Amino acid sequence: MHAVHAPSDLVDHIYQLSLKIVAGASLAESLDFVFESFGDLVPYDRIGYAEIDETKNIARAVWSRSTHGTLLRHGYVASLQNSSLSIVLKYRQPRILNNLPEYLEKRPDSRSTQLIVKEGIRSSMTCPLFVRDRPLGILFFSSRQCDAYDDSHVVIIKDISIHLAMLLMTSQPLATLPPASQPQSSQAVCEPPQREDELYFSQLRPGMRLADPIRFGNGGLLLASETELTQVTIDRLVALMQQGILSVSTVRVRYDA
Repeated sequence: MHAVHAPSDLVDHIYQLSLKIVAGASLAESLDFVFESFGDLVPYDRIGYAEIDETKNIARAVWSRSTHGTLLRHGYVASLQNSSLSIVLKYRQPRILNNLPEYLEKRPDSRSTQLIVKEGIRSSMTCPLFVRDRPLGILFFSSRQCDAYDDSHVVIIKDISIHLAMLLMTSQPLATLPPASQPQSSQAVCEPPQREDELYFSQLRPGMRLADPIRFGNGGLLLASETELTQVTIDRLVALMQQGILSVSTVRVRYDA
């Protein structure tokens, strides 16, 4: 029987993940945080991540953490041709397998399933990561218990995957903004803004504090008010705006004039 957690628990965990991503955490650092922090919300003994190579039509394991020894290690490559993962990518929805030994009996040639079952894994939950309609990776949550996952856990892995995709998106090359997109201001460039003012992301400077929170288009909290900005955070905000993840390009800030 799975524990029931308040929605606020998930919101808090996702917000902490957002903070790390916007502050400049790498993919590996973000995944480490997920492994260390989400155990009270979703069951897992192993979390893995594989990147997708569309040109070669393969998935390559690049990160994993486990509470026990692993057999499916970094660098493991699996073809997506006629694989069950290709179906996950096709429909872009998480997949739950709650009895992997039984699944292996039906697909005995699946080398990755053979290795995972030998590790002692009995259930898995898989979620694809897409950026601009391109599949970039697949996130795996795995448990040593059968029937470990249900729809409530799908919500969690979706939220995590969305934020990891956001991280991957900000790592993509960005188009240079045209001069017309820069803010128009009656102030001279050398003049500092007021102690509290609404600025474009491109005007933000390290040390400023948010007067208002920054939210995603769906209302989810990205950064709370009073968050102190760093250069890495500012760069990530600009990237999120340029990539269309954030629908706003300005924010009210406070700083010592």
